[in-house]
Amino acid sequence: MAGYVTVFFMVLAFLNFAFKFAHKKWKETMRKKESFYTAYRKAMTFFVKNHKRFGALTIAALVVHFIIQFQNFGFVASGALAAFILILQGFLGGYLSKVGGKNRLVLNVHRFIAVVLLVAVLNHVL
Repeated sequence: MAGYVTVFFMVLAFLNFAFKFAHKKWKETMRKKESFYTAYRKAMTFFVKNHKRFGALTIAALVVHFIIQFQNFGFVASGALAAFILILQGFLGGYLSKVGGKNRLVLNVHRFIAVVLLVAVLNHVL
C-alpha cells in the first residue's frame, strides 16, 4: 500500500511538468475556450504551487514503503535503485528550490532524472 502512495505522490509531482509543457505548447489553442482555460490555469497553479510538497510526500512515502517492505522481504535491488534515484531527484529539487530554478543544467538533469525514475519504478514494479 505504501508503494502505491509513493507512486501517487510521484505522479502528482510529475504533473507540474506536464501542465507547464501543455501550457507552453497549446496556450493559444486553450485560450479560445475561456472556461476550459480558466479551469486549466487553476489546476496548473495548484500543481505548480504544490510541486515541492508532492516531492517531499513522495520521499516520506518511500521511507514508509522501504521500512515495511524491508521487514517483510529484505533487500530488493530494483527497489534500492529506484529509491536512490528518487532521493537523488529530491536533492536536485531541493537545490533548485534554493537557487530559484536558475541553474538550467541542473533543471534539465532534474527533468531527465524524472524519466529515469519512471523507468526504474516500472522496472521495480513489473
